[in-house]
Amino acid sequence: MAELQSKKKRLRGFPATFARRLDGLSEYENFKEFSKNLSIKLLLNPTDAKLAVLLNVEKGNLSVDGISNDNPENLKKKLLGWNGRMTTDIRTFMDYAAGKIGLGLLFKKILTRKVKVKGLLYFVLLEKLFTLTVENNEIQEPKLIRNINIKKSLIYSRLFFFTGFLHVVILILSIGIKNLVFTSLLFGFFAIWLGSMLSKLVKANVIAERPILISATTLTFLNIMTYATIILGGVAENRIYINYLILITIGLDIICFIFFFITKSRLENMDRDEKLNYFSIVIIRGLGIGLLFNLVGWIIPPNTNLIMIIFILIFGTLNMIYGSKLLFKADDLRIQIESLIALISGLIFAILIFVLVVPDPKSFVNILLFSLVIPIRLYYIERNFKKN
Repeated sequence: MAELQSKKKRLRGFPATFARRLDGLSEYENFKEFSKNLSIKLLLNPTDAKLAVLLNVEKGNLSVDGISNDNPENLKKKLLGWNGRMTTDIRTFMDYAAGKIGLGLLFKKILTRKVKVKGLLYFVLLEKLFTLTVENNEIQEPKLIRNINIKKSLIYSRLFFFTGFLHVVILILSIGIKNLVFTSLLFGFFAIWLGSMLSKLVKANVIAERPILISATTLTFLNIMTYATIILGGVAENRIYINYLILITIGLDIICFIFFFITKSRLENMDRDEKLNYFSIVIIRGLGIGLLFNLVGWIIPPNTNLIMIIFILIFGTLNMIYGSKLLFKADDLRIQIESLIALISGLIFAILIFVLVVPDPKSFVNILLFSLVIPIRLYYIERNFKKN
């Protein structure tokens, strides 16, 4: 039977230290708003202490319990009902919660077995709680509360996850069609992976703290464009049932794309210019990923084409780089100009390749996307850097 320190006055050791860091948080309005639909339990099991912490966030309420960790049976998921469990030393727990340890360093510690974790994504909630504590202790001006409709967001994240299995079905049915097999394999893997992560972050109401919405929006956009190209190019040959499945997948991706885009816009409180900027960045990132996805098709004989390989490597990489830079360094005029030059160069070479080398549907789609995003970038620069 687990030994719980259920009353705050009885907390001691690590649970007492942890509780003091979150003291009074339940009384703050921004915590109540943030957690009103949450039901999450985290188990923090220190290797250098005799008591573990069970943190429970339950619909606007927060509690910290101490549990004896001398017997592994005390910490079983079936007994405590935790969503995430982490085992490491106390210092690592506190540094991670305080933001001193990023995901990169945390993954390194996981790989070297200095940290053992189950349900890692739920621990983003821990960072959020400490952020709320700092805001309420040191805040000078009220901050905008960014929240989501958790039930609605879970529906769309699971719908996105479900599209991954449609990709797997398309993969099985398209065996023998090389390009379609490769495409459905990649999209299936990423849709299932991202959909699973998105669902967990939605449950913890922390998708605003991670760039996963950007990745999900980009992937759905890329899948829409890629599968549309496949249908237009007749890649599925005479297997009409594959085309029907692809059309269903495109429809679901359009629904998910719209929801993800709107959700990100609302979380960031974007105005019209910022929405256009974000939309163009999604296209740029989608172009970069799409080009690099297609690289394999031009490497494998008999379709090997050195010009296409060079074009894909250069502009696929540039789009990926500037897609990230435009997202995180939007105020840097130099990056704005550099990215615009890269996009215009990409459009020129895409047209030359379509006319002189490979006049296929994918090249034509690339031309359309470059042509769409360049005016948006010009407009954004003119509107936001006019004084410079």
